[in-house]
Formats: sequence, structure tokens, C-alpha cells
Amino acid sequence: MFRKKEKLQSYINQVWRLFKVALVMMLVLAVVLGNRYLEADAKTTMSEQELDSSLLSLSEVYLPGTIYDKKDNVLMFGSEPGKLSWMSDKKSNSLERLIGGTDYIKAVETGNVRMTILGMVPELLGESDSRMDEKSLFHPNQRRIGGNVKLTIDADLQNFIEDLLIENGYMDSSVMVSNFQTGEVEAAVCLGGDSSETVFSRKFHPASTMKLAIAASALEYDANLANFSYTCKGNNTFTLDAEGKETVSVHCSGGNVHGTLTTMELAMAQSCNGYFIALAQQVPEEILRKNLKKFGFDDVMHFGSFKFNDNTFMGESENAYDLVYGCIGQGQASVTTIGLNMYTNAILNKGVLAEPHFILGSNDKREEPMKAKTQAVTRQMCTEEVADSIKNMMVKVMREGTGRDFAVDGVEMAFKTGTGEEGDGKTQTLLVTGGILNENKPYSITVCLNHINGGSSVNAGLIAKEIVNRLVTEE
Repeated sequence: MFRKKEKLQSYINQVWRLFKVALVMMLVLAVVLGNRYLEADAKTTMSEQELDSSLLSLSEVYLPGTIYDKKDNVLMFGSEPGKLSWMSDKKSNSLERLIGGTDYIKAVETGNVRMTILGMVPELLGESDSRMDEKSLFHPNQRRIGGNVKLTIDADLQNFIEDLLIENGYMDSSVMVSNFQTGEVEAAVCLGGDSSETVFSRKFHPASTMKLAIAASALEYDANLANFSYTCKGNNTFTLDAEGKETVSVHCSGGNVHGTLTTMELAMAQSCNGYFIALAQQVPEEILRKNLKKFGFDDVMHFGSFKFNDNTFMGESENAYDLVYGCIGQGQASVTTIGLNMYTNAILNKGVLAEPHFILGSNDKREEPMKAKTQAVTRQMCTEEVADSIKNMMVKVMREGTGRDFAVDGVEMAFKTGTGEEGDGKTQTLLVTGGILNENKPYSITVCLNHINGGSSVNAGLIAKEIVNRLVTEE
């Protein structure tokens, strides 16, 4: 009997020692896992290098969650660790660019993952998921599944625009549709160029759409400039130095001679180049450039999910030639599709830019309810009075000016057109930007058609017209 007790006690002691060893190993494993993903658990703003490192580490372990559009249609789902698959055989090439592709590792390698959905919502890979819970400790090798994300994007609208551009032969083009009151991006299409190019990186001369920001900057300086008068001779000469020895001649589009324009509103409707250069010269250069910074030109704008610094007026240039041509959106002046859409939104929204965003909600685990993404960042680009004045000028563009050929009957629209000369001297960039003035459908639309040989900004306007028709008829 005594020997049996000894054997039992010995067996218990062995089990106890094994348990202690196992417990120590589990604690060590927990510490290793905790340190490995400490950055991902921290609710801090990561640098680009930290984000890249975090996404690469998480992609080894996590099956991505599911991506939905604003109408709850499933767009993509995690198919294996760090990789996504399309739900439908008919995928949107432009939407895949915006999302960042289907492979996290390849997305990081492009160098601009932060400007993609994959970089904006690391929750898809469980970035904030706890690795220190009971499930993680006792099942360290079990595959983990990231959270879900719901986009502001309307996939049907995205596909409609992409097909519309392709059908019309605009293979190098970009379009943005957003709600100018909330900042929600409904569609962000970019075709042609580099395969990773998006509305964040597609750059071009703003051409005559720059006149919106020039006009606002002038009115911010002096409201009386609304009645500034200028006589356009078609080929207008401007001095580049104080002595008047160096000059530059600027012609108006199509060789038009606009004659005497007695108000800024008339000049905007006719899109007179000479007028807006002369107008800008009524504002001290330092104040003009300062006011243009409010619109994001030669400045940095910080938002919750991205940083924007891609709109340029003159950059580092002090050249008088660049100042003249910058006022009509040429020279050193450049914008991106989202940059042009942003200052359009501010003008249509009483001078206030609501943070542009692509995410409605997300979670860290599939079984959890989605949390709405709060967008608290706004930027006052100009006063409400100035914004309303510019908006009224854009309405006149549609009624009496360069926008008449793409107006939609029964829909109040405010747009500005632009035709930019490209670097080769042969092709053009055709532009329109503006929106629908309807409280129930407060949508802005920015259309950019690159590398066009012939045509006019009306080509871009007709694309915008098709989009307007779809938006106003959709329930």
C-alpha cells in the first residue's frame, strides 16, 4: 500500500513539473508574440516605414477580412494570409488600384501603400486585434482572421464610370465623385499610366480650373475686385520686370478676343486668360500665394488617414514667368485629381472642405459590429461669402459660358472647364470640375482626360453630364 502511494506521489510530481515547464513556455511565447506585434496593438500614428513593417508582419499570420462597398456588396475577401480575392469575376481595375491590389506584400513594395485602402485600414489584417487573449495563448499557431471594412465607394457607380470612359476611348483618364458636404468619396476612377497610379498620384496642369482658386484668393484680398474690368485683345501682353523691358504674350483659348469684361463673373463664364492674369496682378504676390496655400497649393494638408501636399502653384520658383502662367494653371502649376476635387468641394460647401474619406466603418474581428469612422478634420479654404460668389460664377458658366454644351435640363449645376497644354506641345488635358446644387444629392464631379489630340473641355463635360444623369435618376 505504501509503495502504491509513493508511485502515485511520484507521478503527480512529474505531472506538476511538466505543467510548470509548459506554463513557462507559454509565458515566453506570449511575451515573444506580444513584442512582435506591439506596434500593431498601439493606437498611435505610424510612419510609412512602421506601417510597411506592421503590414508585412501581419500578412504572415492574418487572413484579411472582407471589403464591402457602401451598399453592403461584398467586393473582396481574404483568401489566404496577406491576400485578397475578388467576389465577382467582373472586377474593377480602377477599384483594385484604389484598394492597393490583392497582395499586401506587393502593395507595400509599390512604396505608396499609405495612399490605398490596404494602408488606410490596417484593421483588415487585425492590426488592433489583441494577441494576448486566451485564444492566442493556447492556440498560437491557429490562423487568425482580420476585421472587415465598409467603403464609401459605390461599386456600381465606379464600374459605370470606368465603362463610360473606356467606351469613349479615354484610356488615360481619371474621375472623382464625392459628397461635398460630408467628404465621402463615391467613386475614384483612374485609368492608364502606371498600374499603381490612383486619384492621389495622377498629376496634370489645372489649366482654367485654376481660375477658381485665383478668383477666390483675389476676393479674399479685396471684395471690390468682383468688379475689376479688363479689355482682352486675344493676345495679351504682360510685363515680367519692374522696368517693363521683359514681356510675355498670353493668348486666350481658340484665339478668342473677349473684349472688355467688366466683372469677374463675365470673365469666368468666358474663361478669359488675360483677365485672370491681370486680376492676380492686383493682389500683392505674397498675399496671393498665402491665400492659395489655403486651397492646398504649395502647402501640406493633414487628414486622419492621409497627408496631402501635391497641389503646386509655383513651388520653389521665383520666376515671374511661372507666376503669370501659374494664374491660368500652366507653368509650374499642377494638381492631382483628388486635389482638384478637394478645392471644388470647399467652394460648393461654403468655403469649408470636409475631410475626404473612403471608409464608412471597420472592425478588428469579423464577429464584431463595425464601428463608424469619425471624420473630424475640416479646413476653411475661404469665407462663405467668397465661396458663394465663386459658386454663382460657376452656375453662370453652365448657363451662359463654356458649360452650356453639357448642361442637364432641370438640374442646377455649377462647373468650371479647363484645357491644359501638355509637355509635348501636341496633346492636351481636358477638364471639368463642379457639382450638383441639390441638398439631397450634393455631389461634386471632377473629370480629367489626359493626352487628348483635339477636342475641347466639352469632351470632359459630356462625361460629367452622363454621371450627373445617373446620380439624379438613381433612387
